[in-house]
This record gives sequence, C-alpha cells and structure tokens, in this order.
Amino acid sequence: MSLRVLQVMSSPRGGVGQVVRMITSRMEHSATWHVAYPVSYAGGGRGGSGDESRGDGRNDSRREGRPGGSHRYFAEELVVTHFLPHEKQKFSPANARKLRQIVKKHRIDVVHCHVLTAGFWCAQAGLARLVPVVYSGHGIRFRQVKGLESRLTRLIERYTMRTLTQVTFLTAKEQQIAWESGLLPRGRGVVVANCIDLLPQEKPPPSPPPPLLRPSEPPEPPEPSEPPEPQTGLRCRLGLPGTLLVGTCGRLHYDNNPDLYLEIAAEVIARAGKPVHFVWIGDGDDRPRLMDQARERGLARYMHFPGQVDNATARRWLTELDLFVMTPRYAGLPLVLLEAMAAGRCVVAPDIIGIQDVVDDGVSGLLYPPADPKAAVELIVRLLLEQPETAARIGEEARRVIEQEYSPEAKMLEGYWQIYTTLAQAAGR
Repeated sequence: MSLRVLQVMSSPRGGVGQVVRMITSRMEHSATWHVAYPVSYAGGGRGGSGDESRGDGRNDSRREGRPGGSHRYFAEELVVTHFLPHEKQKFSPANARKLRQIVKKHRIDVVHCHVLTAGFWCAQAGLARLVPVVYSGHGIRFRQVKGLESRLTRLIERYTMRTLTQVTFLTAKEQQIAWESGLLPRGRGVVVANCIDLLPQEKPPPSPPPPLLRPSEPPEPPEPSEPPEPQTGLRCRLGLPGTLLVGTCGRLHYDNNPDLYLEIAAEVIARAGKPVHFVWIGDGDDRPRLMDQARERGLARYMHFPGQVDNATARRWLTELDLFVMTPRYAGLPLVLLEAMAAGRCVVAPDIIGIQDVVDDGVSGLLYPPADPKAAVELIVRLLLEQPETAARIGEEARRVIEQEYSPEAKMLEGYWQIYTTLAQAAGR
C-alpha cells in the first residue's frame, strides 16, 4: 500500500525533528513524504515566501538551522518540504489555510502532526474532515506550565485531541493521565514509544597469527603502514585524557534548563577536590549566554560547549562520558536519554514523566527531585568519587533495558505505519 503522508511540525529541530526524519527516511514501506514547518526555519529562495520547496540535503537533527540561511532539514530526494507562515502563534488562520491547500493540492492520504502547536493548527484547519489526522503530542503540555496558562493549555489540548482522528502517546502513563484529566475519552489513543537502533560495541580486531618461518629464513621487513587517521573523540578534542568527564546533549534552550546544569556543574567542581569537567554537546540560542556565565563564574576551564555535531558523532562521544546528566523542565520520551543509556552510561536525571517511565531509579539510572540541584550534586559526587563501580553497573543495566524494550528503531516506525494504513483504509483512501 502506497500512501501520501504529510508530517506537520512547529519546529524541525530537536528530538521531534529527529523522529520525523527517522519516519521519512527509514520507513520500509512505499510512501510519498511531505513535511510542513514554519518558514522561519527555512533557507533562502522560494521558501522565504512560504512557497513549496525541496530541501538541498539531509542533516542530522542536532544540526541547527538558521532562519534566512541555506539550511534544509530533509533530503530533497526523500521529502517534499512546505513552509508555513507563522512560527509560534498557536492560533494561526494563515497556517490553517496553508495546510488545507497542501492537503488538497497534493491529495494527501494521512496527516501526522507533532506537538501541541502543530496539532492545534491542524485542528483549526479542520483537516480531520478532509483526511485522517494523527496527533502525537510528545508529552502532556498543560502539566508543564502553571496557573492560567495551564488551564488555557488544557482547553487547547483537549480540543486538539478530541478533534483529530487518532492520538498517540509515548508511554502508557501519559495515556492514563490524558484519560484521568478528561483530555480524551477513556479507551481512546494508542501508545507508540520512541525507539532507537543500538550501535555495535566496537571491539579491536583479533591480531593475525605470526607467520611460520624456517630457522634459516630471516623475517621480512614489515610493510609500510598507512598514517593513522586523526582522532575525533570527545576527550581528544577537549584535551582531557583520563579526566573525570560529565556531559549532556541537546539544545541549549529553556526547555532543557541549561542554567540548572551550570549550577550543578559549579557545585560539583567546587566540592570534588579534583578536576571534574562538564560538557554540553549541542547548540541553541542560549549558548552565548551560558558561555559568558561560565567565564564570569570562573568555570571556563571546566565547562565545555563544543557545539553541534552529527548524530553518529554525538553517540560516539556519549560513550566517553563518566556520567550523563539531564536537567529538562519536562520531557516526552527523550531520544537522547535512550541514546545515553544505549551507550552504557549511568544517567542522572530529574524524576519527571517521560524519564521515570524509562529509568528504574537505582537500577538503570538515578533520579533526583525536579529543579533540585543539591540532590543532583549529591548523586554526581557520590558516583564519581565514591562509587564509580555503581555507575558502571547501572550503565550496563541501562543498555540492557534499551536493548530489550526500546530497540530496534523499526519497532516505532512499524507502529506508526500500522496507524497510517489502518486510518487510510477506514477512510477508503
């Protein structure tokens, strides 16, 4: 069955963008893929006016796009890219009109929208009256804010979930919260967890046996060897061989709370009594400010911001960390968490929905109360300086969890494809 599927996002960056790239580039089924996201993330050319365009090369999700630059997020040979007029407005009649035009012009069979803002655009557009629409919120949003904003977000979330055709959740707990909060009637929705492929653990090739020589035969001179390839490891790049290294990976953005990460790092460095270095792999609008703060606090020697790298490099670098520390304010089911656990790292992360669904506290990771830097510092100091063997044991268990429950990537992709085909067939498409 061949389908025309439109993926709608409020941003092609971060983990959600990575999931969409996985869907559009690695799905083992026949489909024509379209993506739509705000023009502010587009490069120059026709995209600048909100017109249809094709990308000029696929980049990994961790490589930041710059509005007005030449960056594209999706491969032109795989995906047709459309640009929407507005970025942040949840209520956007212009985006709704554009989405209706795309669906009608390209005879889309199924729409899949990601995160609440994009879902609300699709609900405003009335797309579910034209084609089946799948909504993936990647987290329950109204619980991530407070007061009046929380109440308003809950109304928007409820309207979006009940207006669109199907809703997916990352975990069963997230689905249960939606039912108990009245966002969705009990029994509706389906769970599709994020999954990743495990990278093979590198092992040195076995040494060849020495050649058999007759006693009178002198050994031949060795063949000239190729010059060694330049080292690209994280510790090599930072000049930190043999040093304790704590790290994280993701966008330097409010949602990931890099200020808390800096606060934790400062306290650990002050208490450790020996050099401990911290690294944040990734880029974002907050990077210059965080680098300035590190310098002002006298931490520039110990805080490292190497910037963006491709996904394969980032995953290799994760294996060089002594600990992986997360500080997000909220989470869906972070791909970077799965990648760090797959790398056999001991994860120290806040005890919030999305993370607590994957990490068994004290077994496959360690959790601290959200936004409590002192608790996080205690865990990090204990694992680094007093119980490194505990960190190693937890890292081994973390990899086992990912191997058994959150891989391969095809498990997630097949889950989404089954939803697409079921809805398309029910709609007679």
